Amino acid sequence: LEISKAAFSRHLTPNGCVGSIKNMSITNMFFDEEFFTGGATRTNNFLRGERNPGSLCTGDFEGKISDLTISGDVNGRALSRSDFIVPRKFVGTVPNLVFESVTVDPPSTTTSTSTTSTTSSTTTTTTELPPTTTTTTTSTTTPITTTTTTTTSTSTTVTSTPSNKVRVKIVIETPYDPTKVSWKVKIGSTNIVTGKASTMTSTNSGYETFVDLDAGIRYKFVVIDNNTVKDTFWEVWRGSNVLVDGDCSCRKEVKYFTL
Repeated sequence: LEISKAAFSRHLTPNGCVGSIKNMSITNMFFDEEFFTGGATRTNNFLRGERNPGSLCTGDFEGKISDLTISGDVNGRALSRSDFIVPRKFVGTVPNLVFESVTVDPPSTTTSTSTTSTTSSTTTTTTELPPTTTTTTTSTTTPITTTTTTTTSTSTTVTSTPSNKVRVKIVIETPYDPTKVSWKVKIGSTNIVTGKASTMTSTNSGYETFVDLDAGIRYKFVVIDNNTVKDTFWEVWRGSNVLVDGDCSCRKEVKYFTL
């Protein structure tokens, strides 16, 4: 579900605004099987409001999905926020998103009466069984002597990243097929590390992975979107800081960052 003033089928106000969806409930959905979690299928559960409303687009014309309530049962478990992609940069376009438990109708009176009768019959049959003979078995425990051997290690420190390396996090968010979104970290024309959104770790807001790069070098970051409709948001993080990001409805975007 997405609200966009650039949608193929759109009806805008004279100021170029698109209406919001408010207080909508989609409840009591039942799914017999688990959702797929890989490839393009996961992006079907996508929520985002209008990304860039105009300055005159306020109130009911901001293009937000407000106060949406969802409930469902997926193969015996509750449908939850983790089943959906809500891009982190645009989470404010989906305010007050709520997930509830499904409502199950209580059993009918006829079914209840039949169950009570069966239980009563079963209880009567049980009382007519002959007494049960109980056998007690005594177990003898033999003490076990334990020998402890201490081994001295020559190294007690484990470092996951070499001292001259810097770990960065790459985040890709797309509402379309992640197998068609690839990225590259380059120095000049040389590829240092490459990947696809579909091979990264899937999160609530998209896909992410970590790479270790040499410090003090200027890198080129390239994102290529081969989907028919191109809409990819991406970020490169160092710790809690965003080094560089992009949000381009284009096939290829290139930006630079230095560690």
